[in-house]
Amino acid sequence: MRRRPVAPVIKVSIHTAAFDAAATLARTARSVLAQTYPHWEWIVASDDGADYEEILRAGGIVDPRIRFASTGRIGAGPAAARNAAHALAQGEVMAVLDADDTFAPSKLERSLPHVLTHGAATCDLVLVESATERQFPSLNRKYPAGLLSAEQYLTANLHGYSVELWDRRRVDVAWDETIGFAEDMILGLCLFNVLPGIYYDPEPLHFYYKHASSACNTGTESGILESYRALIARAERDALPVRDPETRGALLRFLHRMLALEEKFFREPASDPAMGFYYFIARNREEFYFW
Repeated sequence: MRRRPVAPVIKVSIHTAAFDAAATLARTARSVLAQTYPHWEWIVASDDGADYEEILRAGGIVDPRIRFASTGRIGAGPAAARNAAHALAQGEVMAVLDADDTFAPSKLERSLPHVLTHGAATCDLVLVESATERQFPSLNRKYPAGLLSAEQYLTANLHGYSVELWDRRRVDVAWDETIGFAEDMILGLCLFNVLPGIYYDPEPLHFYYKHASSACNTGTESGILESYRALIARAERDALPVRDPETRGALLRFLHRMLALEEKFFREPASDPAMGFYYFIARNREEFYFW
């Protein structure tokens, strides 16, 4: 009898930018090691000169699927670190995991079929206050399972955009290192240069840790507002890698709306230092769900 051809194994390359990550990386590592889908490589890219291989080894974490890279600089930024990881990636499917976040055990197994069918996939998440481990439900706008438009993608990921996976054989994107703000959102929108949509799984498969030092909580008003204005200016002069005209229009509408909401946020009295923006979204939810 003729044997059926064996389907090739798909490898997922997980990118992690590491800066001052010694206190959290072991937790992140354990979530990668716990994946029910075993065909992955995890590339940790140092952006602070630290030897994260030795740091993990000292914590008893050693696995041949874990690889290490470096920007060769100090504080080059998450885009540069992720690109350093991307340069070494050998997988067909790319994934992103921040150095203080974790995956649910089924994240890769559950997401991979949708990536292979549609080219990219994202999911909902759970917010965790780092200091207390308290979990908070996501305030991302909820959609039914299926393809998201660019407009929907923007409001489905209000808490953070580093949650998607994509098939690099269909769309191979990298992070724009000239963008120092929302570079993860811009990368996600670049998927729409090629793909008609990104598959959305409403199941929370990602744990996003919030810190009192998060930029949206402790950044200066002028710094955050100027970052939005600078990004708007670049989008208006078509100086971003978002090439699809409809997606670029959605981005501009979103940025103008977010700038207005950030201005409102800074006018409000300070609240919980780690979760202040979370409670702001909760109080103004309909303004964030503006399409």
